[in-house]
Amino acid sequence: MDAFLDQTRAFVTRYGSNLKDFLEYWEDTLHNKAISTPADNAVRIMTVHSSKGLEAQTLFVPFCDWQQEVGSIHPKVWCEGKPQEMAEEIGYVPIQEGDKMANSEYSDEYNEEHVNMAVDNLNMLYVALTRARDNLYVSSCFSLNKDNKLGKNDHVGTYLLESTGLTTQIQHPDELDTVLDMPYAEYTLGEPVIAEQKEEPTDNEIELQLCSNSDRVCFVQSQDSLLYTDYGEEAERRAARIEIGNICHEVFARLTEKIASHHDWQVQLNAILDDFETQGLIESPEQRKDAYFLVSKAWNDPQMQKWFRTPFTVEAEQALYMDGKEYRPDRVMVDKSAGKAIVVDYKFGVRNDAKYSDQVRLYMRAMRLMNYDDVEGYLWYARTGELVEVKDE
Repeated sequence: MDAFLDQTRAFVTRYGSNLKDFLEYWEDTLHNKAISTPADNAVRIMTVHSSKGLEAQTLFVPFCDWQQEVGSIHPKVWCEGKPQEMAEEIGYVPIQEGDKMANSEYSDEYNEEHVNMAVDNLNMLYVALTRARDNLYVSSCFSLNKDNKLGKNDHVGTYLLESTGLTTQIQHPDELDTVLDMPYAEYTLGEPVIAEQKEEPTDNEIELQLCSNSDRVCFVQSQDSLLYTDYGEEAERRAARIEIGNICHEVFARLTEKIASHHDWQVQLNAILDDFETQGLIESPEQRKDAYFLVSKAWNDPQMQKWFRTPFTVEAEQALYMDGKEYRPDRVMVDKSAGKAIVVDYKFGVRNDAKYSDQVRLYMRAMRLMNYDDVEGYLWYARTGELVEVKDE
C-alpha cells in the first residue's frame, strides 16, 4: 500500500491529478511495476523455482501436494523405433504414454520417463524444503477412503507422511479441540526460533543544516491547477472545452480510412463515438453531441472533405524525430508516388495563428527532410470551422 501511495504521489507531482490520466497510466505502466521490499521484516511470496539460491529465517510451504509425476497425463514420448529395422527407416516415433506402452516393447522407455518425472518433482521438493534457515512450516492435503484411512495419494506430500511417521497419527475432528472439520495430523520437531528485534541506534544523531545553492525557488504547477488559479470562475467551462478537444483529437486519429460519402462519414464517426462511450472516454450525452458537432465540421469544409475522400496514406498522431526532439502532428497525409505531404493540426480553442503556425512549419520541415518535395501545412480551428494555410516564412 505504501508503494502504491508513493507511485500515486509521484504521478500527481509530475502530471497533475486528472483521474482519467492516472487510470491510463495504471493500465499502461504502473500495474506492471515490481514492488521492492526491505531485506528484513518483510513477507515475500514466490514460486519454488524463483526461490532457488535464496533463504529465509522462517519459511512456509503451503499446498505441498503437487503430483509426484506432474505432466504424466498421457503425453507422447519420443522413442527410437522398434524393431531395429523400423529405427533405421524412420528414426524416432511418438508413443502414447500409458498402460499400453508399459506392457509393450517400449516398457524400458516408459519406466525411464516415469523415473525422470519423479526425480524432477523430488528435486523441486528438495529446493522448497531447504530454503528455511531456522523455521519450516509445511502443509499438505490427503484423501481418505471410506474408513477414514489414507487412500491413494500420488503427490509429494506422501514422502513427508512416510518420513515423519504421521501415517498412523491421523486424528479426527471429534478427537480434537479445534475448529477444523476434517481429519488432521501434525508433526513438530524442535522449537521455533524467534529472531531478536534489532534496537534502533539512538546515540548517532547528526544535526543537519538545510541550505540551497540558489535563492530562486521554482514551483511546478500542473495544468489542472493552472486552470483554477488563472481562470477562476471560467475554469470549469475551460476544462470542459479542453476535454472535448482531447476527445476530438482521438476521434480524428481513428478516421484514417477513405470516406466515399456523407453516409460513410456518419457510420464511421458514430462507430468511433460508440466505442468511446463503451470505454468511458465519453462521459455524458452532452459530450458526445458536442464532439459529433465539432468533428462533423471537418466534413462540411470542401477542402477537408476532399482530403477525406482522396486515398492518401494517413498517419495520425505519429511521432516525428528531428534535431533530437519528438514532434506529433495531429494528421499527416502523404502520397509517396507524387512526393506530396499535407500536415494538418487541429485546434479547439481560440484562433492564434502566430502561436500555432511556427509549430506547423516545424512539421513541414520534418516532412521535407523525409524527401517529400511538395509539402503543405494547415491549421483547422474546429469551433469556427476555419481552415488556415500555413506558408513558409
